[in-house]
Amino acid sequence: MIGVVDYGAGNLQSVVNAVEWLGGNVIKVWSEDQIKECSHLILPGVGSFSYGASQLEKLQIVDSLKNHAAISKKPLLGLCLGMQLLATKGFEFGETD
Repeated sequence: MIGVVDYGAGNLQSVVNAVEWLGGNVIKVWSEDQIKECSHLILPGVGSFSYGASQLEKLQIVDSLKNHAAISKKPLLGLCLGMQLLATKGFEFGETD
């Protein structure tokens, strides 16, 4: 199951449509439990680093995303803003962890 992280920052449906077109089994995820069910995750996004980071914090899924990739060694693909959010810090509109 491929999960596309739904955190309110961008091009979610475009990514879901692309994965489905390629024949993938895809769901939109926004919780820790959903993330645990996925073999692969895609973190899309459009907007500023600070906004995206705050949205992930509001959903309380930052640790789940880290665990998925770093501990479980499962694939995590960041697209656009999603790729930037894989960094330790962002400096767009101020410094953000």
